[in-house]
Amino acid sequence: DKTWTSIQQEYNKDYGTQQYPNSFWLESQIGAFGQKVTITDKAWRDEGKLGIDFMYTDPMTGKATKVTKFLAMAEAKMYNELYMSMEAQNVYGKKQTKPSADGYWKKTGPGLREQLRDSWIEYYNGALTVNRMKDYLMDIFFSRVDEQDRKIVAMTGTLGSIMFHDMLAAESSSFLTVDTNFTQKLSENPRHLSYGAQFTHYQGPEGIEVTLVKNPMYDNRKYCKRMHPQYPEFPIDSMRMTFLDFGTSGSSNNIQMLKQKDTFSWGWVGGTWTPTGPVKGGQAGALIDGYDMYTKGTSGIMVTDITRCGELIYDFEY
Repeated sequence: DKTWTSIQQEYNKDYGTQQYPNSFWLESQIGAFGQKVTITDKAWRDEGKLGIDFMYTDPMTGKATKVTKFLAMAEAKMYNELYMSMEAQNVYGKKQTKPSADGYWKKTGPGLREQLRDSWIEYYNGALTVNRMKDYLMDIFFSRVDEQDRKIVAMTGTLGSIMFHDMLAAESSSFLTVDTNFTQKLSENPRHLSYGAQFTHYQGPEGIEVTLVKNPMYDNRKYCKRMHPQYPEFPIDSMRMTFLDFGTSGSSNNIQMLKQKDTFSWGWVGGTWTPTGPVKGGQAGALIDGYDMYTKGTSGIMVTDITRCGELIYDFEY
């Protein structure tokens, strides 16, 4: 008289079961970017009056050449602004899913920091120690990541880089000897000596391995307005430690830069002028004395398993 459910429960209690849960994907979006520059007829005629030399890298060929004319500089700045906006959005951007108040929608995807909100976040307000960093990383890795895969990158600013060196120097002071790692002869004058080195890598117990990478954006006061109380010339983000696992997740890399296929384009829209000069006897694109140059593309960052990453965030008010 037992129902199938009760029989199954009794069987599970005696012998246990195997489960095969279905995986699922969280769908997001990548950002769309564009830049343009308007070249007037006067700028075209006077482009040789720049008066300075600068290096220009062709985005298509990757070759660098010396340029002395204005139009090439304006085009280079346009490409530079495009990639700078992509980089800033991939770190600080927030996903936008609806138009603004004026009805215009510039599609943006979630940046690294927005995605890291679901990772291992911890705040601190004093000097970072090796024990604290080790315990923090063990919280992430323990029983989840094999020892041979516990290699992680710590991204930080200038103050974080100095702090990383200071804590490892203090930890290792009893093991250090004055050897060729810290004392070298100057190549230009062997009779003179040079002392010093900087720690940028840590190998801890249980397979923990940290490689330090300095990101200039963490020192930029444009993106972080709060200054460090003891070092007012530095933003507090300069001490922020972002831990990123670049290993594999499933069959792909855990962290990937993405773009949508066939979305990168560049070109010009003519007025009564084009990049080759004034329109003479042909069709003009518009009744303006000049033309527009443009470039556009898509970019986004994807972290497959964000729980293998995290941040130690310095906040003196915490």
